[in-house]
Amino acid sequence: MNGIVVRLLCIAAILLGGAELRAQSVGELRASLVENYVGRLAALAQGCETEGLKREAEITRGWLPPLRPLVLFVPIVKDVTDDAEPSEETAKLSPEWQSRFGMLRQAQAEALFALVAKAIDERQYSIGFELLHETLRENPDHEAARRLLGYRRRDGRWLTVYEEAKAKANQVWDSRFGWLPKAQFERYASGERFYKGKWISAEEEARMRGAIGWEVVTEHYRVRTNHSLEEGVRLAARLERLYDVWRQVFVRYYLTDLELGKLLTGVGLPPRAMPRHNVMYFRNRAQYNQALKFKQPNIAITTGYYEGNTKTAYFFAGEEQDDSNLYHEATHQLFSETRNVVQNIGRDANFWVIEGIACYMESLVEGDRYCTLGGAESSI
Repeated sequence: MNGIVVRLLCIAAILLGGAELRAQSVGELRASLVENYVGRLAALAQGCETEGLKREAEITRGWLPPLRPLVLFVPIVKDVTDDAEPSEETAKLSPEWQSRFGMLRQAQAEALFALVAKAIDERQYSIGFELLHETLRENPDHEAARRLLGYRRRDGRWLTVYEEAKAKANQVWDSRFGWLPKAQFERYASGERFYKGKWISAEEEARMRGAIGWEVVTEHYRVRTNHSLEEGVRLAARLERLYDVWRQVFVRYYLTDLELGKLLTGVGLPPRAMPRHNVMYFRNRAQYNQALKFKQPNIAITTGYYEGNTKTAYFFAGEEQDDSNLYHEATHQLFSETRNVVQNIGRDANFWVIEGIACYMESLVEGDRYCTLGGAESSI
């Protein structure tokens, strides 16, 4: 038996009890863990309120989303580490509460991680994949879970292979400018731009680029836009967040049970070249309509469009644009390009399921280190 599985089974037996572990399914044990955790968080929040710690009570009560029928809870673990410098708000919070809250989360992380062995034993590999992410939301620095998901530690942060390569190249990510050489960051922040081998103002760069615009490259996307560098980066970051949700919810679409089993037991996956998805982001609706009217005669009634022949998603900036349409069209792109499928799938048959899944992704709502999907109250 693989060493990591033995370790997980031992932890599970200690935390959950051997007899209980055998008698209940991984789904039942997981539900019980969450229910008990909700109770412990509620007790801590109540104690905070009694002591007049209103902000601490608010954070504790809001840590887990309300349990609602038909709603998926999707943890966000990328770019989240607890070993970063504490924020100004964190410094003002009760040290005793921080210790107790941290201990609750650490214990929950270990219990969730222990259940991965049960998921492997029952061949519930997709549940095991979910448990790894739930573990990391509770303890972003959980080494075993990070390594199983392919992260590598560098300078106190857990990075993907792509991010590690950027770090080795001495590049940094900024939410306004995207990936930059570290040496250029200060000048960008002061309003300068490096273009065609020289430093110029941001205004001059915009004039020189004109219709050519900017290209923003992230781990999974290439966004071309004539709007601005900052807007291109903002869109790319939103698409990366959608990608993170999609890869968790639809893991069985792009990985087989055999591959998932290897991932969960530490064998790992063979290197594979994942596609980088192309996106065009126009300055306004008029440019979007003009560029696409020959591809799609009804383009004027759309606010986004995925074109299967060119494998490109098209959007435009402005008040008409909304998150739901972005999620919809980008979902079509992910399903069409992540594995081999018929070109323009759904055009001639099974249209309902292709559109149904994309419509479902319109319900995505972001919370604190998590997203939700679905729910009876969704507007889709």
